[in-house]
Parts: sequence; C-alpha cells; structure tokens
Amino acid sequence: MKILINELNEAKSKEYKKELVQAFSMCCWYSLEQTLTILQSAGVLDKTLKLIFDYIEKVKKDIEIRRLIYGLITLIEEHHLLPSVRVGVSVVFEE
Repeated sequence: MKILINELNEAKSKEYKKELVQAFSMCCWYSLEQTLTILQSAGVLDKTLKLIFDYIEKVKKDIEIRRLIYGLITLIEEHHLLPSVRVGVSVVFEE
C-alpha cells in the first residue's frame, strides 16, 4: 500500500493512474478495512476515492472493468455512508 500511495502522488501518465486505480480497487476487495485505514492514516483516502470514481469511464478492457467493479461493490456494500463514496456513486449513476 505504501508503494501505491507513493506512486499515486507521483504518477503523471493517465494509463499509469488507471493501473493504480485498479490496484486500489483490488486492495478494497481483498481487505477493505485495512485498505481504508491505511489510506486514511496516510491522508489520501478522499483523493484515492475521487481518483477511482474519476477513472470509471476510462476503463475499457474486461479485466480492468472487473477489477474496478469488485472494489466498487465492496465499497458500496460496506461503506455506503462514507461521504466520498456517496458522492462518487451518485455521480456515476447520474451519468
């Protein structure tokens, strides 16, 4: 997670950011509580959730979509009260 957080802060390429979004989504799927705790303690929880929701439309390949959906479903099911998740989901469904 520390490597992902560092890479998120330094990533410039849109393709690389898309890969990071998938990695964060899979971390949520594997261990949501631990992922959210680490992101929150590093001060990048809202930034990461915003990035995930911003990149939804940019994900095109089946495997990328699956990775993103697994993480999103976990976030929605378990943390539907988090303001960042609530805002991100409402934006997705508006589009």
